[in-house]
Amino acid sequence: MDDENSTTTENDGICRATRADGQRCTVRALADGYCFAHSPSTEDKRREARSQGGQNKGTPARADRLLPRDLRPLLGLLIRAMTEVHTGAITPQQGTAMSSIASSVVKMLGIVELEARMSQIEKDLSDGHAS
Repeated sequence: MDDENSTTTENDGICRATRADGQRCTVRALADGYCFAHSPSTEDKRREARSQGGQNKGTPARADRLLPRDLRPLLGLLIRAMTEVHTGAITPQQGTAMSSIASSVVKMLGIVELEARMSQIEKDLSDGHAS
């Protein structure tokens, strides 16, 4: 770090950098006297963490976490089919048929999930554990 971003204090275990608001950073220091956020030695790790954070917060990452595991391959297949229709590798009718079948699969999985949830609620009620 350059001198304008650090204060000269004894090694008290607190980061010696100055924050953007002009106050001394109050986070515990690493061996070099700076915290993770200010240490020149952790710059590559910070860059990687920012990159990963951005990738894991994006809409595709959120959708992937919310999508039931059983449906993930189906989504990939439909996205590829959409591209194949666009490039002419398959006909629009084939893409429509795939979409129709996928819709039926999703409905069936929804029914199965709903049945399982209802069975659990009925079991909880019969056991006297209504929630």
